[in-house]
Amino acid sequence: MTTINGKKLAFLREKNTYERLGKFIVHLIRDDPSAPKNHFHTIFYRLKDETRLIEKIDKENKNLPGKASSVTTKNFQERIGDLLGIRLVSCQASSVVSCLSFWLPGFVAQSVT
Repeated sequence: MTTINGKKLAFLREKNTYERLGKFIVHLIRDDPSAPKNHFHTIFYRLKDETRLIEKIDKENKNLPGKASSVTTKNFQERIGDLLGIRLVSCQASSVVSCLSFWLPGFVAQSVT
């Protein structure tokens, strides 16, 4: 079993890469002329906190189905899906359709009556 310090060290080795990727994606959205920027109040990224990552790895390992392999310092990047998150904050509910259309090309809003 990997120690807490081992898990932290594995994440910290990759942290700069994730921070650079988060900044790149935020700038990519801000610089994209097709992005509906007038609908975004805020665009930012966040990295999973080291303590929360360790808790999540431990929880995943306690709830492994059958003969599934453990989450380790070597595979956590593939097994933990929320190490990096991009957040688009909109102040108006009506802006959600424009944001979804930007992220999901072909998205068509249908009114529900």
